[in-house]
Amino acid sequence: MNFPKKANSNHASKEIDSFARKMVTFIPLLFLILSAIILFKAISYHSLNAGRDVVTNFEDRMFALRERLPPRGVIGYFNDSEPDFINWEEYWLTQYALSPLIVTKNIDNEYIVGILHPSEIKRNSYENMGLLLVKEYGNGIVLLRRGRK
Repeated sequence: MNFPKKANSNHASKEIDSFARKMVTFIPLLFLILSAIILFKAISYHSLNAGRDVVTNFEDRMFALRERLPPRGVIGYFNDSEPDFINWEEYWLTQYALSPLIVTKNIDNEYIVGILHPSEIKRNSYENMGLLLVKEYGNGIVLLRRGRK
C-alpha cells in the first residue's frame, strides 16, 4: 500500500490553514461592507423623506392650486368618492392646506376644489353635477367652477 507522504499531508494542512486564515479575514470584511451599504441606504432614505408626513405631502399637492386662488374667501369642495361617503381626512387636509380660505363641503360656490381618485374616476363625474374643469394640477387635484347652461 502506498500511503501519502508526510510532506504532502503537511502541505494540505498548510493549505487548509491558509484558507481558514483568509476566510477569517474575508468574512468580517464582507460583513463590514454589507453593514456600511445597509446603513448608507437607511440614512439616504430617511434624509430624502425627512419631514414627509401626510400633511406636508398634501400641502405639496395643493401648492400650485393655492397660487391660483384668492388669499381669502369661500370655495367649494368636490370629492369623487362614493356619493354617501365623504373622505373626511382629505377634506380637512384641503381646508388646512388652503387656509385662510374657507372650504365648504358643497358645490354651490363659484370655484370648487376637486379631489379625484384614479381608482374611482368615473368619466364626467363632475360634469354630471354641472361643474366645468378650469385646470388640472396633477395628483388628482383639479379646480372646477359652476357651469353656466
